[in-house]
This record gives sequence, structure tokens and C-alpha cells, in this order.
Amino acid sequence: MRAMGLKLVDGIEMEELSFFGELSESQRQRLTEIANKCPVHRTLESPIPIRSRLAPARQRSELVLVK
Repeated sequence: MRAMGLKLVDGIEMEELSFFGELSESQRQRLTEIANKCPVHRTLESPIPIRSRLAPARQRSELVLVK
């Protein structure tokens, strides 16, 4: 998929999840389920439209500098 000649990201692959300590297989599975439901994971999986709009042209004297 391309937009204006740029290649879009079409997926993120997690190589592996690592857990430390002695955990049972069911604990490891539960932690994986929790990781898959975190807000960042859910946001990245959802089909969120990103809309950008051009701000009105401004004169240099109208710009506000933030330090």
C-alpha cells in the first residue's frame, strides 16, 4: 500500500514475549492474553482513520513559540 510515494506500515510483528520467574503454562498464557488486551495493542489493531488537515496560513508574527 502506498500513499504519495511512501510505503505504509501494514503490520507489526512481535517476535516473542518474555516472562521472568517460574510461571506455569497457564500463567504464561494468561499474561499473553493480558498483553494482547492492553490499550496500545488494541489501538494498533483497530482500524483507526487518521485525518490531517492543513491549518490556515499565518504570518510569522502570529506564531507562538513554545519553550
